[in-house]
Amino acid sequence: MNDDELKKLWQQQPLRNPDVSPAQLISALQNKTTRLRRDLRARDVRELVACAFVIIVFGYFFFNERAPIARLGWLIVVGSSIFIAWKLVHARRTTPPAPPGATIVEALRAELNSVRTQSRLLESVLWWYLLPPGIGLLVATWGMRINLHAKIPCTLVFIATYAFVYWLNQWARSKQLLPLEAQLESLLHSAETGEPLDEAHVANLRPIVLSLTAANQVKPAEFKVAFWQLAIYGEIGFIGLWFVLMCVLTASDLNRLAHQTAEHSAFLDFVSRIFSWQHLVWIGPFFLAGLLYSWLLQRMTGQAVGISTLGVHLHEGQNLILWDEIKEVRSLRILNIRSLWLIRESGEKTIMPWTSLERSCDLKAAVEGFAPANHPLRKYLSLLRRT
Repeated sequence: MNDDELKKLWQQQPLRNPDVSPAQLISALQNKTTRLRRDLRARDVRELVACAFVIIVFGYFFFNERAPIARLGWLIVVGSSIFIAWKLVHARRTTPPAPPGATIVEALRAELNSVRTQSRLLESVLWWYLLPPGIGLLVATWGMRINLHAKIPCTLVFIATYAFVYWLNQWARSKQLLPLEAQLESLLHSAETGEPLDEAHVANLRPIVLSLTAANQVKPAEFKVAFWQLAIYGEIGFIGLWFVLMCVLTASDLNRLAHQTAEHSAFLDFVSRIFSWQHLVWIGPFFLAGLLYSWLLQRMTGQAVGISTLGVHLHEGQNLILWDEIKEVRSLRILNIRSLWLIRESGEKTIMPWTSLERSCDLKAAVEGFAPANHPLRKYLSLLRRT
């Protein structure tokens, strides 16, 4: 297929509105659930590593703490981490994929059971994931013999962080799991009864079917999120973790020493101990750990964006938005990151990474080569770094 033929392909009516068959819908859902299982597996690995880290660190605090109430708090945190790890492993073991050779109905039931389980986990995340360790941290903080000026900010930080994590989990459930659960229920009901599928669910799966159809006709230029972008936020997280640990260690040391000093001098002593050379030497290992984590994450992450003559490929190629479907593009800025909202005529918005993508020059060349003239995406090429 030559370049002229490719430039006409995206305008073809059958491709813009493919006749979706039940087999295509099942294939689309299988691709979607396979990606979800892969994402969940990566999440569980990260959470289990974090639980092991918390158990080791806070177990050390428990054995070196003298205040009984603070020790109780650290023990609650350790016990909560063990419970969280068990909860994640139990959820995975009780919802295995359908065995090879299973019927379509059996496969759909297995995937629906898995999605429902994950949805319930996120719905109840406050009770099994946030409250148990949160209570332990608050008990330990208020059980230490440190001044009130240290306890109140710590408490506010804990509450704000936990509120954000709760909101993030509920948003993920409403935007990802609940729609997928409804689609699986509709497809399973249709497979069992022979009744037609819900049109809303067919429309929702149509972009995946479109992407699968296009995969046999064109290969997009693919781009991943750049390592430097992941490293910036990875380092913020790991250095922040270092700071929290040093604060806890300093508070524990002062608690054992039980200084009877004025609040002003106690605060200055607290700050100076946090940034003592014994603590600062640990910044290096935490910094290297952040780089390693960012590198592994970048290696394991698939294609973020693909650009082809057909349009924009998102979600590892599972979602294709044709050029003529994009009626408006708006910029979204978070700190130093610029992403783009791709807006259809219906008003539906899809987020697209932009300045965080690798190989800015190749990305710019792909858009200039494939996007139609005067397409709204072209207005944002100036945001890309010149590398």
